[in-house]
Amino acid sequence: MCNTPRAERAQAAGVALTCPPERLTAGRLRAMVRRVLDDPSFAHAASRVSTEMLGTPTPAGIVPVLERLVNAHRPRPRSGT
Repeated sequence: MCNTPRAERAQAAGVALTCPPERLTAGRLRAMVRRVLDDPSFAHAASRVSTEMLGTPTPAGIVPVLERLVNAHRPRPRSGT
């Protein structure tokens, strides 16, 4: 159950199919895997998501931006105190 939100996001992105565990059978799983492998829309969606992820800054790339924002919004000490 902890992966349900992640699975739903993957399905919404077009890169996966989901099925409630209580409805999952070997036949349904086989059909879902076959569909993901055979339907080119899943590969296209995966490529789009991959490109999007590669364009996202890494944590190390965001640190300088965060440091600049903190410094720009940090309260300045009053002069003479």
